[in-house]
Amino acid sequence: MIQWIFTGAALLAFVALGVFANHKAGEVWDDPRPRIISWRFVMIVAAFGGFLTVVFALNQAGIQTGRENGMFGRW
Repeated sequence: MIQWIFTGAALLAFVALGVFANHKAGEVWDDPRPRIISWRFVMIVAAFGGFLTVVFALNQAGIQTGRENGMFGRW
């Protein structure tokens, strides 16, 4: 049960990070200096982390993922 709590918390954290990075990337930047953090890259990392968390949750639910269980078989 504790694994589901941590998985849900991780997924919620990745979604919140993606939403925050989306907000920061959309702000107007009038300063001539470049930004220190690339917020679009942070969004990509958050989306990838969320995808891995969903795959982990599917594996916890008993749905097998991997190359041998793919749509086209093992190749």
